[in-house]
Amino acid sequence: AVNVVESADTITLHYLKNQEQQHVTAEYVLVTVGRKPNTDGNLGLDRIGLPVTSRGLIATDEQCRTAIPHIFAIGDITAGPTLAHKASYEAKIAAEAIAGLSSEVDYRAIPLVVFSHPELASVGLSETEAKAKGISLVIGKSSFGINGRALALRETEGFVKLVADLNSGVVVGAQIVGVEASTLVSELALAIEMGATVEDLAMTIHPHPTLGEVIMEAAENAVKKMVMKESGK
Repeated sequence: AVNVVESADTITLHYLKNQEQQHVTAEYVLVTVGRKPNTDGNLGLDRIGLPVTSRGLIATDEQCRTAIPHIFAIGDITAGPTLAHKASYEAKIAAEAIAGLSSEVDYRAIPLVVFSHPELASVGLSETEAKAKGISLVIGKSSFGINGRALALRETEGFVKLVADLNSGVVVGAQIVGVEASTLVSELALAIEMGATVEDLAMTIHPHPTLGEVIMEAAENAVKKMVMKESGK
């Protein structure tokens, strides 16, 4: 930002883009400068000798156990995304570990959601991350613009993108931009959690007219690409 001008009802933010000054006017401006774990307060970690990292986080193992074996830590004071559903999941794992079970955390299928308009949601690997891991990929996409339910809601902006292993068809990631992305991503988190393939998603009968059909159509597009690859076309 170059300058911020506040009036009685609006705020105008002036900024540089490609060395050109531009501006945007809105009713409100949200300033987010990040968060840090509240481990330097009254937790008394120094009194029990529990160390924290340079970022103030408490290191844990795959069972959420800290450096002191009988003390467990979950949520925003541990490494990883600061998400409420991550903390709830870790709490279950920690409780099972305390009960003597061999449960361990598995973060492959943690959904990330931005409650914007349109909503954004992601789970698993992105296309870039999957390529970095050396996975041969097939990508399936479909648009909300051709979905009957989205058209009825007048919310046609956005798409569903599936990232799958080209050889097995197993879904390794998915991204959604569009209406109810925060709800739709749960189906894709389940797909990754259970090792489902794009064919499994494509063959799952989705009710019509619903937004979930965009997922089915994205999977069908991925299956078509796999068939064409196998036939050498």
